[in-house]
Amino acid sequence: MIPTYSLRLIFPNSRSKDFKQAIQLAGEFNDFQKGEKTNIVSISMREVFEKWEFFNLLFWRTVKWKGTILEWERMEFHSHTDKTRIFYALQHAHVSYICFLEDKIRQLYKIPFGEIKYEELDKNVYTEADMDLLIDTFQILQRKKQVTVDESLEGIKVRERPHFLQNDKQFGIK
Repeated sequence: MIPTYSLRLIFPNSRSKDFKQAIQLAGEFNDFQKGEKTNIVSISMREVFEKWEFFNLLFWRTVKWKGTILEWERMEFHSHTDKTRIFYALQHAHVSYICFLEDKIRQLYKIPFGEIKYEELDKNVYTEADMDLLIDTFQILQRKKQVTVDESLEGIKVRERPHFLQNDKQFGIK
């Protein structure tokens, strides 16, 4: 299967002390093209999640360099603010996925006792009600920038959120 690339990090050659490390980090990804003037790293979402530490370091080494572009779904982001907002969205998705895996791993002990089949683990981790609450929570977070504090997530009681979003400090929500 040919991988689809949703994310590309394009950064110029630089005299920065971090350039050598940036090239080494970029080389950790499956599709890295070193050029005479620019370097392109094309990354699938799966690879971003699997190699998060490499992506994290590469992003922060190159984000401030003039000419660095973060491309997401064929849209180019040039400003530092836009690039970091995309990065933090990816980081949030990565953390959420890790939390999902933690919940799934916690249930593994039930398999040898016949209490659950491996295929049923995902259903136990995320119930349909959790998914509905998760969607609602993300919609509220999207609106949070446009509404007053009274209308934001603060109006939703913690116990009404999915169990994996009840720790407001961990997810940065109130």
